[in-house]
Amino acid sequence: MISPLILAIESSCDDSCISVVSSDFEIIYEKSISQIDVHKNYGGVVPELASRCHLEYLQMILQDLEKNIKISDINAVCATFAPGLIGGLLTGIMIAKGICHASGIKFIPIHHLEGHLESVNIGKTSHVKYPNLTLLVSGGHCQFVLSESFGKYRVLGKTIDDSVGEAFDKSAKMLGLSYPGGPIIEKLAQNGRNIAEIGKPMSDNSLNFSFSGFKTNVLNYIQKNPETLANSQHLSDVCFTVQDRICANLELKTQLAIDEVKKICPEIKDFTMCGGVSANRKIISKMQDLCSKNNLTLHFPSLKYATDNATMIAFAGVKRYNLGVFQGLDISPKSRISIENI
Repeated sequence: MISPLILAIESSCDDSCISVVSSDFEIIYEKSISQIDVHKNYGGVVPELASRCHLEYLQMILQDLEKNIKISDINAVCATFAPGLIGGLLTGIMIAKGICHASGIKFIPIHHLEGHLESVNIGKTSHVKYPNLTLLVSGGHCQFVLSESFGKYRVLGKTIDDSVGEAFDKSAKMLGLSYPGGPIIEKLAQNGRNIAEIGKPMSDNSLNFSFSGFKTNVLNYIQKNPETLANSQHLSDVCFTVQDRICANLELKTQLAIDEVKKICPEIKDFTMCGGVSANRKIISKMQDLCSKNNLTLHFPSLKYATDNATMIAFAGVKRYNLGVFQGLDISPKSRISIENI
């Protein structure tokens, strides 16, 4: 018997992605078209350009998909409906609804962050057990999520202003580096040294994050030391310090989160880290040490699935399909909604 097929669309930011995954989690098709070249001259994502690109790129991917898979063979369609850039979300949702309406099949809206939570399971023979604690770090999000079961989430702490990915990217922009800045800072940091004058991000005892003040610290240092941009060693030193300060802050906050979660769920054994920033090797190393210290198993996605992709959306969609959780075509995309409220 052929397993049902779930088509997934991801268009919440600047990656246009479509995947097809079977109900037993076999990846049948996946393709993404990045928009980095479109946005890099602006130092960040331009929402209007992103929307136009999604409209063009998603249709291109669908045409490629239909060379291998008939739309009539698809059993359900899922798409990211929140959170994200509203124009991109609207484009993906409308394409998904159109396929469902024309084919008479079920529609499954997916919260983008639920997709990221599932990214750690892609390519694994067994999925992470519940309950588990997640540090979700990306260009648009930074939060701790306690997953009590699939679909039941509790946000324990989050950024009160900017995400960790934003801190990397905007620091890179101030240093005259290209977009996205995180991987470039990581590379240059390898030859750097600490600069004591650059202050730390918010380091209180709460589980919330704040990186806006840290970005200001970096900017103030660059303005006082303009030679930074012309001296390769000095540039590496700033990159090292930016990465080191962020890593130390994540380590501090994660230990606080682990301590809090062990009061709620003393049986917890698994810690996951996901989102684009989870690909940073220094952060991975810090989390491995922290998990070893706290007797937790660390799970993180492969580099391919750390950033936005439709396969992670499909994995969340498959779980909802198998549970019989569907939605009518009247749902609208939302730029902001907590994962607790889905």
